[in-house]
Amino acid sequence: MGRFHFDFAKLLGGSHGTGPAVFSRDCILSATGGRVTVFDLRSNNSRTFPFEVTAGFIRALAVSPLTMSLLLVASESSRGERQGSQIRMVHLAQGMVVHQFALPGAVHAAGLSFSPCEKFFAVGAARRLTVWKVPSDLTPRFLPFERITSHTHHTGDITCVAWSADSGLLATGSVDGTVRVYSLDLRTSNSDGQGHVRPLTLWAHRDQLVQVSFVGDHALASVSRDGVVYGWKLRRNSSPSLPQFAEARVRSKHFAKAGPVKWVRSAHFHPNLGLLLVGQSNGVFALYKLPHELVNSNSESDDDIFRTPTSELSTEFSALEKLSSLSSSKHSLTHVEIDPSGEWLALGSADSGELLVWEWRSETYVLKQQGHVVDATSLAFSADGRTIATGGEDGMVKIWSAASGYCLATFSDHSASVTSVAYSSKNVVVSSSLDGTVRAYDIKRLRCFRIMNATPPLRRFSCVALDQSGDLVAASCSDTFEIILWSLRTGKVVDMLAGHTGPVACLSFHPNRGTLASASWDASVRLWDVYSSGAACETINLSREVLAVAYRPDGKELACSTMSGEITIWDSESVRIVGSIDGRRDAAPGRSLSSKTVASEFGHFSSLSYSADGQYLLAGGDSRFVCVYNADLNRSLSLLERVEITRNSRYEGVLDKLSSRQLAESGIHQNLLEAYDSDDQDYDSLMVDAGIQLPGSSLTRGSLSKRRKRLQARVRCVAFSGTGRAWAAASTEGLLLYSADNEKLPWFDPSDLDTEVTPESVRSACERGEHVMAMRLALRLSDGKVLDEVMDVVPGKDIVRAVDAASSSEQIVRMTSHLSNRLDKSPLLERNLLWLRALIFAHGASLSAIGGGAAAASLRDVQRAALAHWERLSTLCLSNQHRLELVISRGRARLDL
Repeated sequence: MGRFHFDFAKLLGGSHGTGPAVFSRDCILSATGGRVTVFDLRSNNSRTFPFEVTAGFIRALAVSPLTMSLLLVASESSRGERQGSQIRMVHLAQGMVVHQFALPGAVHAAGLSFSPCEKFFAVGAARRLTVWKVPSDLTPRFLPFERITSHTHHTGDITCVAWSADSGLLATGSVDGTVRVYSLDLRTSNSDGQGHVRPLTLWAHRDQLVQVSFVGDHALASVSRDGVVYGWKLRRNSSPSLPQFAEARVRSKHFAKAGPVKWVRSAHFHPNLGLLLVGQSNGVFALYKLPHELVNSNSESDDDIFRTPTSELSTEFSALEKLSSLSSSKHSLTHVEIDPSGEWLALGSADSGELLVWEWRSETYVLKQQGHVVDATSLAFSADGRTIATGGEDGMVKIWSAASGYCLATFSDHSASVTSVAYSSKNVVVSSSLDGTVRAYDIKRLRCFRIMNATPPLRRFSCVALDQSGDLVAASCSDTFEIILWSLRTGKVVDMLAGHTGPVACLSFHPNRGTLASASWDASVRLWDVYSSGAACETINLSREVLAVAYRPDGKELACSTMSGEITIWDSESVRIVGSIDGRRDAAPGRSLSSKTVASEFGHFSSLSYSADGQYLLAGGDSRFVCVYNADLNRSLSLLERVEITRNSRYEGVLDKLSSRQLAESGIHQNLLEAYDSDDQDYDSLMVDAGIQLPGSSLTRGSLSKRRKRLQARVRCVAFSGTGRAWAAASTEGLLLYSADNEKLPWFDPSDLDTEVTPESVRSACERGEHVMAMRLALRLSDGKVLDEVMDVVPGKDIVRAVDAASSSEQIVRMTSHLSNRLDKSPLLERNLLWLRALIFAHGASLSAIGGGAAAASLRDVQRAALAHWERLSTLCLSNQHRLELVISRGRARLDL
């Protein structure tokens, strides 16, 4: 990325709901908007793939069942005035898109599936079912997908697709209430003479299908939106010249709804274990056991079903055995999934953005994540950069782990939008809100310990700041234009600063002394000496409204952003201008879909942040770009990079030019046209499913609150980490984290290899006892597993000699980085500490001389991992101090004897 070496790391909580989720080994892949995040449920870590869909949101995911190396992603796309889908094939290990193609029609969450043999995959888009052959290699080439067959027998959209265990049959469910069974043997006499396959059609459901699956031998199970489950038995023809299946009979009928509920929104079958998981519109999930006679075939009873006339078959509904049920959300469960082992249940709600993984046997949560329901308005890093605090328009304050990407805590004490958050060095987060309160949270005890408000009348607070000591809290009032100071220890008002004649947009404390800078819409910045009596004030007048202000970490400079798009740099000592940046064109927003002209050429920044060394200045505003400026006055103040946070045209402000290709005949952009008829019976539920209904709006037909929403691509807040190795942006997509120490890629240097450097040669050297040679070869090979093998077998007396095998600076940094990973993951703590001590003694001076980002990052990772072990062991030893003293004393007594 040029001179600014920060890469996208992960998306922490999307602000517009959670999409489909699928299991892959010990991980779960979840779609949020246009990105896919992988949560490792064993190591409690996450990563977000670097690719992003460019039109619409992700609607379906599918993982290859055998190797679990490929991922299919179905997203929305624009095809003129018709709705289309984009299918992408992703290599899971690399997280890169290898092939893609477009299809007409929308794909539902269960309308995408790999065959069990991994040779084919099926897509149900609109009313068309297509089967494609998986490419034999992942080499980019023209037209990599070969279409096997295509069918359009359904009269409504296909909602679900399922394969048989032998990959020879396909079952589809549709909005038209029918289930159709297809055979991949396309040219037998089950065609009509023109090559069109006639599927076996199953009629019984009275509502649209939610899920269908093959269970047992020649059996099929289907569940519809009204909660009715049908078990079907299929009869094969003995002659190969006849259709594969002659007919189907209903084997059993059941209800799969827990309590009074209108709809079953999602379902998933586990055919091997005979389980059915349903997610309901009231947020309740239920896990059922399928009937024994359906899962386990009995040829005699099956023959009796087909010999019995249809009129004499039992039509009574029976109850399914319920294994587990829980109200997991207040909103509809739009996605549910059972992992291959049958122990974990994934539950997702697109309305609330929740993603839960529930272990139903022990009734415990394995994963519980939820982003802000609406946009995050502010963010702040902790002093060590390990956690991030965010506040959102949903009134919640969330604490995120920068390393794992997990939400560590959620505080919902505010009753209105959170406008600003600030992080103290004492593990305290302070938030201001429009509800008229400023709250302080203890991050260690995870509780709100202080509520600060002003004297009546009620004031709404627009921003908050903490001084360097963390004892003084300042918050500005958006209605009275005052700045109120509290003591965090007592919660009492210390002072009230008046003087601004417009709303105060931003507050910033000087890093080294008690000067508070306040930026206001009255086109002024005031510098308050809050530690002196009377709070002396110095005023800086500017030409336009001031939107943001930020001190450089050393306190020598002050940056101000105005409505005109200009960033002014002031000397904080002499209060004079030392530089300025014209950012009007850099902050220009994109074009709105409803606009009939091109995008505006000028914009402004509403958030500023300096890097830890003061070399860079981040600026974000009402556009899809975060601008990075060189803030070193010894050089020219210039734009280094415009980081694009999203290219998804589903958001407003992404397009720059006017394009008539996306206009309908009426002259309105096709994305602004509703795809549903307001006279339809299920119009309200379709609007909610499509994400068009506004949060909190009424679903009563004809209500004036039933309005459409289209999110604006913008950046509400930017902030640099105190370590200078990461920065984050609170945007429309969620909290985007960029890091200079991104996921450590293998240290691979092709010039360092030859035919003798192989894993076999490393193992052979270990067997001969040549541990120094083995370590030298392993470092050249740069394979983490091989390095672990060597470090595990080297005797303790040879560790010092083996460390000397790292001869170059690259190999020293490589070994340090690998040791930091071992400290995090390996249980061999004593051996790892022996290696670390030998490395520091042998190459500590070299690491200091190397400098640079990689060496410093590796040392920080080692320090963090060692400190975490020390805290755990010290706590354990202190709690068992007397037991340890007793063990030591008895040991000494035995030695004396």
